[in-house]
Amino acid sequence: MSQPDSTQTLPRLAQRNTVLAYVAIAVVIISWSSAFVALRYLRDEIDPFSIALGRNLIAAVVLFAIAVALAKRTRPVDAPAEPILPQGREWGFALACGIGWFFLYHVALNYAVHYIDAGTAAILINIGPILIIALAVFFLGESPRPNLYVGVAIAFAGVMLIGTSSDADAQISWLGVVLCIAGACLYALGAITQKPLLKRTSALRVTVWTAVIGSITAIPFVVAVGDFSQASAFGWWMLVYLGVVSTALGFFAWAYAMNQLKASVVSSFSYLIPPAAIVMGWLFLGELPTVLALLGSALCLLGVVIARYEPKRRS
Repeated sequence: MSQPDSTQTLPRLAQRNTVLAYVAIAVVIISWSSAFVALRYLRDEIDPFSIALGRNLIAAVVLFAIAVALAKRTRPVDAPAEPILPQGREWGFALACGIGWFFLYHVALNYAVHYIDAGTAAILINIGPILIIALAVFFLGESPRPNLYVGVAIAFAGVMLIGTSSDADAQISWLGVVLCIAGACLYALGAITQKPLLKRTSALRVTVWTAVIGSITAIPFVVAVGDFSQASAFGWWMLVYLGVVSTALGFFAWAYAMNQLKASVVSSFSYLIPPAAIVMGWLFLGELPTVLALLGSALCLLGVVIARYEPKRRS
């Protein structure tokens, strides 16, 4: 029996991984946009620190169980074992990502939804991709193509257009705006500090590390000011959803996409989160999108298409 041609197998494997990376991006968009709606439900039931601890702890347990189940099935016998814990300089990146993204980002956003509606929060958080692109150029040595800048500019214009469509009667506090901007900065920092960890460790294990670090960081604050006493049965289900879907599934999918594609390309797709959040806010919170919101969403889609366009190289 003839052996498969490795020159054909490798390109097919790379193509499959690329397709899976874009599927992972779709999962990120759905899981993260729905998180804004879930947080609005929880804002009057569970305090921000307890939400951060609950969703990260649930996510860590789920991802650890998956990692254990897949460890022996997916790793070849002769392949080197993945490190159980970060090694050397990796600890700095893991701590920065875990504390910055999995704790401080969540706390900032959890507080922000007390002062700002879900759709506007999603819009403001998504200045993060602009910061990611800047950080990727300076710290990761990436060189985005000119069309990426054009796509980002168009998508950013779409985000701003969505922002101008906010309901004039909505109660939007400057504190909520500042918290969202702070969250965007922490989001960008987390995305960049996660990238070096993915060079020799799977996205699944990296997400477990950072979720555990975020959970441990939250414990002292929950002990001091945490309060689950007002949580209803539905509130607990929302917390489980945030942990399993928005955190475990969402962050693992993000890490996988970051491992397969450039950070700047992955971040450009985050502009689809505000339109998705607007649609979910309409469906679950009764927030009807305006014409400007629809136009802004269309610009976001156009920007993403332009940003990810890569002309074929001539042989």
